Amino acid sequence: MWGVRRLALAALAGSSALGVALRTGDNATDLTLLSIREAAALIQEGSLRATQLVEAYLARIDTVDERLRSFIYVARDEALAAAAQVDKDIAAGQYRGALHGIPFGIKDLYFSGAIPTTGNSRLDWGNRTDQVAAVITNLEAAGAVLIGKMDTGEFASGTVKLYMDLPHDLAANPWDLDRFAGGSSTGPGAGVGGRTTLLAVGGDTGGSVRLPSAACGVQGLKPTFGRVSNYGAISNTWSRDCAGPIGWNVEDLGYALEAMGGYDVRDSTTVKTAPFKFDPIIPQDLSGRRVGVVNISSTDYAGLQPAMRAGIENVISLLQDNGAEIVPTNLPSKLAEYNTVGSPISNVEFHVSNWDLIMSDPAAVGQGTRDRLSRILETTAVDYGEARKRALEMTSELEELFRDFEVLVLPGTFYTAGLFSKPKEISDFMLKTAMVPASITGHPALSMRAGFDGELPLNFQMIGPLFDEAVLIRYGMFLEPLIDGVGPRRVPKVLG
Repeated sequence: MWGVRRLALAALAGSSALGVALRTGDNATDLTLLSIREAAALIQEGSLRATQLVEAYLARIDTVDERLRSFIYVARDEALAAAAQVDKDIAAGQYRGALHGIPFGIKDLYFSGAIPTTGNSRLDWGNRTDQVAAVITNLEAAGAVLIGKMDTGEFASGTVKLYMDLPHDLAANPWDLDRFAGGSSTGPGAGVGGRTTLLAVGGDTGGSVRLPSAACGVQGLKPTFGRVSNYGAISNTWSRDCAGPIGWNVEDLGYALEAMGGYDVRDSTTVKTAPFKFDPIIPQDLSGRRVGVVNISSTDYAGLQPAMRAGIENVISLLQDNGAEIVPTNLPSKLAEYNTVGSPISNVEFHVSNWDLIMSDPAAVGQGTRDRLSRILETTAVDYGEARKRALEMTSELEELFRDFEVLVLPGTFYTAGLFSKPKEISDFMLKTAMVPASITGHPALSMRAGFDGELPLNFQMIGPLFDEAVLIRYGMFLEPLIDGVGPRRVPKVLG
């Protein structure tokens, strides 16, 4: 059994210094630095109105997003109207929970009714004003307020060329505006890191939630495939596409996933399993817990940046120092094999989902998409069938590892975020990673900060058993304060 302490919204309400400051009109309070739990406690007790919180984020967007470029479209009027309704509902005693009044942004890949969706493409998606993605509907049902659509690679693809000739300029890294923010959920990672949104939703097909989280020093969760509905999303690879939350801290991801998930009859890939219920508990220690750790000295990780290696080794030491038993292990297959299996699956499924639309105006798409189409035409039905069969085997092989331990610790990206002026650095950041295995197998995976190399965030990754996001979140909430340390929180360069 876990020895735990449970966090509660009420623990922050009432006599909190922040609550007092807000009630007395302290304008020096930076509302954009609140966590979901902190903001929710103040909203629930009446010290903070949802409109105040949304206005604070809109002001931050006005101040920094010309440089950060995290949003493609800011839904200013819609967000303020929704926040005003939240305030009325709460005043009437209809408080819905931790997400009620919390602003969120979403990758511009999810249809959002009257709020425009572009996929960061020049293609005409047609009139979709009657279609709202399930993940948006679910978050809004919990009371969250959509403040806009965020930067992405075209069709949520993550190759470097896809970013260089698109309608919306590539989002910058909040820690260094001359650097890449990861992809393809570029805006969500940059926006949470640069505090233009409290919460963001990205889409992960081969690491596209975790890569921007790693680049931007924030936390990102890829849920188990089938946990969250893809209804209303522009499809990249239907057997791997997975919406996931990005937040400054791990606890925020738990609140978000509880609202986002659930079976959806409109999406046959969703699974009828017990809904994820977030219980904000932190283990008191890790005594008796077994943690698998890959051998980062193996040839698979030969290119790991020394600072990244040191960050991961520090995480392993923290686990040991707090009672965890480290179980040396490795992924069942080489990283290269996961990539090899993934390519034909992605090629064929992207083709089937998007070919007709792209061919309606091929000159409108970016060069990267055109290059991708040429690779698709080289993939055979046999290639696809063999890859799908091997992917299912890989799922079983990885799940078997969790008979021996609870979570698996491994690298995320091999490098810190690259400079825009050096395309090879961006390519290395995107391609030399350990993100693909969990996407091929469908397992949940959590990308976390692992400290800093100068001003640039380091990262690591944990993979958990199928449909056990809870164990990842518990470990993440335990490790987060140990990794971040005590004292003032680091502030990204974009915030001054």
